[in-house]
Amino acid sequence: MSQNDDEIKRLLKYLKYLDFLHKEEPTVVRSILTMINRYVIEPQGKKRLVRHQDLAEKMLDFGVYQKVIEFANELIQNPVAREQFRDLTQEGTGEPREALVRDYMQSIPKGSLSSSKSTLHDLVNFFKTASPEIRYYIIVDDNGSLHGIVSVNDFTRHLQEIKDADKTTSVVNLPFYNSTPKVIVDTDKMEYAASLFYEAQQAGKKITKLLAVDEHKKPVGFLAEPDIVRWESINL
Repeated sequence: MSQNDDEIKRLLKYLKYLDFLHKEEPTVVRSILTMINRYVIEPQGKKRLVRHQDLAEKMLDFGVYQKVIEFANELIQNPVAREQFRDLTQEGTGEPREALVRDYMQSIPKGSLSSSKSTLHDLVNFFKTASPEIRYYIIVDDNGSLHGIVSVNDFTRHLQEIKDADKTTSVVNLPFYNSTPKVIVDTDKMEYAASLFYEAQQAGKKITKLLAVDEHKKPVGFLAEPDIVRWESINL
């Protein structure tokens, strides 16, 4: 069974139990939705959930699944509904997967991707007009796969070189161009992602965010320290 088939199986299972609970105790479902929105969805800056069907899909995220079960156990008063819903917590096939990077990463800011044909002139204009939260100039090849990056730190550390250089110079030929940046795959587990941040801290280094790529090495998002904190807080 493929990962997609497995997720469909779990989604149908969650829908079944949420539909049952909605029929038996609709106020409980509304309360669960309210708390998931308040403590999980809103801190992520995402659109609030309004239907329990949408909640079922979010439960594919292991952290959200745990929170739903926690809230349900606190709120369900009907003994029959409690017994039925308890089945959802039992071990076995179709249980939720662990949280992945793609569940918590932020999308890449619009305009951050550039071709390998871009020049120093393009790079200067990019950082001149970029908003403060944009920290990377990302170069992709003709297939959209990651070629390399220039960070805002690299840019500011080499300002004098940039002033003196020929602005028609290709970005990929700049001495501070990073063709092998540290990245994380969007299907990596959050536990692994968090370990990278912790290891860097223990080594006296500072990671503010990691670029996430898909299986084809195409840039798909960023994972930052606040995303790690959100993941950890959900699992407290």
